[in-house]
Amino acid sequence: SINKATILLSMLHARNREWNLPLNGERIMFTTPRQYAGKLSSVLVDAGARPVWMPTVRYIPLPEEGLLTTQLDAALLELSSFDVIAFATKYSVLGFWERLTTLYGSPEGAQRVVSEAKVKFATVPAL
Repeated sequence: SINKATILLSMLHARNREWNLPLNGERIMFTTPRQYAGKLSSVLVDAGARPVWMPTVRYIPLPEEGLLTTQLDAALLELSSFDVIAFATKYSVLGFWERLTTLYGSPEGAQRVVSEAKVKFATVPAL
């Protein structure tokens, strides 16, 4: 017996073949955070893909105290000892500037320290 889901899948496959979509029928797993999953899934479907979302990344604020914060603060206080700082996500950029601003009292103080340090910035895809 044929159910509605079978008919719908048949129609989608026929549409993908007819429109010759670039990701026609490809199953694509993606690990983006929840807030981006819906949009990316829609983009993939529009390209003919069958997206599968597997949430493996969750962003949380840096704790006010603890080993990680202590290590980050120590590195930020020695910013001029680095040649390049590479950021993997926009959240790492935001966290960097937030913590630097806290350490130096203001956005202007953070900007001054960065300018004086002459450190270069990069994103991971650019490396």
